[in-house]
Amino acid sequence: GAPLTSRTATNFERISGARARPLYGTTEAGAIAVTRPGDAAAPGGCVGRPFDGVEVQIRRADDSDADTREFGPGVDLVHVRSNSVMVGYLNNETLDASCLPEGWFNTGDLGWIDADGALHLRGRRAEVINVSGMKVLPSEVEEVIGWLPGVVEVKVYSGQTRQGLHYVKAAVVAEEGIDVARIKAHCQEQLVYFKRPGRIILLDALPRSSRGKILRDQLP
Repeated sequence: GAPLTSRTATNFERISGARARPLYGTTEAGAIAVTRPGDAAAPGGCVGRPFDGVEVQIRRADDSDADTREFGPGVDLVHVRSNSVMVGYLNNETLDASCLPEGWFNTGDLGWIDADGALHLRGRRAEVINVSGMKVLPSEVEEVIGWLPGVVEVKVYSGQTRQGLHYVKAAVVAEEGIDVARIKAHCQEQLVYFKRPGRIILLDALPRSSRGKILRDQLP
């Protein structure tokens, strides 16, 4: 559910001469959507239209009224139904299909669908940061910090005070000459107050697994 940022897509095309065409899928549901040849350049987070035979809906986990979504207009959990979706989870040698009401699988990813039927991802629901009741999507903050010249990569995640309050935290890999003060000033200009990182940490590299995934539990 990690969206491809506009910055990454732009840099890829500049270096390779080829346009990035994201494909979206999950272990449980297989391939879900893809940007196709002939599609217009996809903005950051766009993964194209669903494959033939794949149904995608945006709705709350509890199927309540979606008109009051807390993550922005039209944004909520991505649900998928197709013949490629798993039949359930194996639990103590028993097949548990309770997670698939009427065959619909909740991916846990946040997204929205545009007027052309293309799916746009906004990140994982579990990674949303609750700042005094206001929801912050890490991908939005990462996109802003990532456009600052000299920033190589960034991971935004939740920090917590001794009182148990959550705030936005950012681990940043940057070129020489980019310091915390410069990043804070950039965020001050580009982000509303509750989305600005309360703490920014400069690292030589983000901790990653052998598969290249960022290891969140090893972030400072």
